[in-house]
Amino acid sequence: MDETEKRSLLKDEYFNIQSKISDFDSKALTIKTWSISFSLAAMVAAFSYRAPLALLLGSISAIVFWILEAYWKTFQYAFYKRGWQIEDFFEGKNADIIPLQIGKSFSKNLSSNSTRRFFRVLFWRHVLLPHIFIFIIGLVIYFINPESLTTAP
Repeated sequence: MDETEKRSLLKDEYFNIQSKISDFDSKALTIKTWSISFSLAAMVAAFSYRAPLALLLGSISAIVFWILEAYWKTFQYAFYKRGWQIEDFFEGKNADIIPLQIGKSFSKNLSSNSTRRFFRVLFWRHVLLPHIFIFIIGLVIYFINPESLTTAP
């Protein structure tokens, strides 16, 4: 393969990776939306139907969505290294790169340090929010005065 063809393939691969990364971001926003919608709906239902356990359900669901988003971001992160390698190529730092290696690179990056990376991603602010606030608010309301949910006004 000549240099022109290699550059063209790497350029196309780079834009494909960037598209995938953007797709992951849009899905992460969907996960946040689900989290807010379901968790807050459960909390409102707790007051409407005087069901204190619904507060716990809403709080716990926020944690489940938080974990789901952290996994999703971990999958997204697995694409970054290949993009950086291609960027290095275009900066003149990685001349021996082989084009069309998205799948192999993704698999390798996902499996290396995956548990450690997952726990790091779990506490990134943009992953943590708003899930942690919903979780805490639900627990605080439940433990401060759960009787107010079970008695008639």
